[in-house]
Amino acid sequence: MTVADLKLDAGLAAAEEAHRVSRQRLVWRRRLLPAIGIASALLLWAFIVWFFNVPVFVAPSPQLVLATLWTKLDVLLANLLPTAIEAFSGFLLGNVTAILIATVFVHSKAMEEAFFPVVVVVNTIPVVAKAPILVLLLGNGMEPKIAIAALICFFPTLVNMVRGLESVNPQAWS
Repeated sequence: MTVADLKLDAGLAAAEEAHRVSRQRLVWRRRLLPAIGIASALLLWAFIVWFFNVPVFVAPSPQLVLATLWTKLDVLLANLLPTAIEAFSGFLLGNVTAILIATVFVHSKAMEEAFFPVVVVVNTIPVVAKAPILVLLLGNGMEPKIAIAALICFFPTLVNMVRGLESVNPQAWS
């Protein structure tokens, strides 16, 4: 081995070590920065509530929220399953419906031109305005909550499915 080869090997080893150290820093940075961001946001929240003497009913402190979570943990856990069922059912119903309607819209331009504006108008109505109507129509059980979750998921999925399906090259299917 020549001196040049030894220098090259030493240079490569140094570069590999520098790359390894750089990757380790990146891993720690990806782990640490989110924690620092969350901690900073919590501290800022606590400071603002304390400094401006914000009433508890307006914005409770993070300490009060954690204390309440701990004392009401049994109630929260009892309601976790029904809430998860409502959210998942609404997500599934909204997305499946949007995918089916998007497929119809892509295959029939007349349907899209006729009904897409209706969908846009319905989407402009805030959820807080739709919710009482859904409760009156569907009762006070899981159904209106599932419908609200479905409505929230429906529009973004419909718009993006229509865009995605329309952007496919028709010759790609042949």
